[in-house]
Amino acid sequence: MPYHMRITIKSNKTDDVVCLDLSEDKLNERILNPYNQGLERGMNGNTLSAYVIGQIQMNFTEKDPNIVNLNIIQCPLKMN
Repeated sequence: MPYHMRITIKSNKTDDVVCLDLSEDKLNERILNPYNQGLERGMNGNTLSAYVIGQIQMNFTEKDPNIVNLNIIQCPLKMN
């Protein structure tokens, strides 16, 4: 069951980082665990940390994502 992420960076709101077809393990390993631990992570030429992320959108599909329309669940992050 694939997860799909779109990460908007505060300083560059026109170039989102997109990660498609992630398993739950890969989602945790690549995005959620580093974010929750406050670690920086290189992804698609961007250095991501909790301080630079403006918004994360996450989708989950039970079917092939090429067949279904994705409903976006927006998860805005509030930073101190």
